[in-house]
Formats: sequence, C-alpha cells, structure tokens
Amino acid sequence: MRKESGGKEKRKETKRRREGGRGEMIKERKRDVRKGERKTGKEKKMVRENTC
Repeated sequence: MRKESGGKEKRKETKRRREGGRGEMIKERKRDVRKGERKTGKEKKMVRENTC
C-alpha cells in the first residue's frame, strides 16, 4: 500500500516539473539553434541512426 501511494505522489510531482521545465528547455533550444552550438534530441538520434 505504501509503494502505491508513494508512486502516485511522485508521478504528480514529475508531471508538474515536466510542465514547468518544458517551456524553459524550448527557449534554451531556440537560443542554441541560433548559435548553432547544441543539437536537439532529434538531431542526435538521426546521427546515431546514420552511424549504425
């Protein structure tokens, strides 16, 4: 019983964190794209597929 209740609480916390963090991450990615320094997760996945 303890594990179930704890899991539900953790899920709620993670959802809130994700919602709050998404906007920030998107802003950071846009900045990085302008600079051309960082690659997004999609680009990294494409590179991995091409190398294999």
